[in-house]
Amino acid sequence: MIKSFQVRHLRLVARLQRVGTSLDIEEQLTHPRSPLRSALLNSVLSPRSGPSTFILDQRDENKKLVGLAQMRIRPGRPERDVVFISPSLDAGNGSHAIWQRLLTHLCVQTAERGSLRIYARLPLQSEELQLFRNVGFIEYGQ
Repeated sequence: MIKSFQVRHLRLVARLQRVGTSLDIEEQLTHPRSPLRSALLNSVLSPRSGPSTFILDQRDENKKLVGLAQMRIRPGRPERDVVFISPSLDAGNGSHAIWQRLLTHLCVQTAERGSLRIYARLPLQSEELQLFRNVGFIEYGQ
């Protein structure tokens, strides 16, 4: 089941942020912020804008799927950016299924909040880009 971040998820987010993939390299270079810090700040400072951190924690076919996805609202625009997903795709252990579930959930959450678009900055010819395509994302620009 996928749930919005709550304080009880602190240790899980702290663990997952070490094995994840940042999808907003520009922001990581100019304003570095850990996923845990982002989750805490968003839950305290802007709870009305809706959750931006989602946790997947469920059993599936005799294994436990655990993941984290974050998105950020574009100020003044009805759009959001996917900025972090964990675990990274090269981690194995069902990471492709985790990403697909989390991305699908992010799309639903974006639509339910009235946003029109969701973006992600991905390297060309990457495994991440192919997975986003599988979920229904389309390349927009380079």
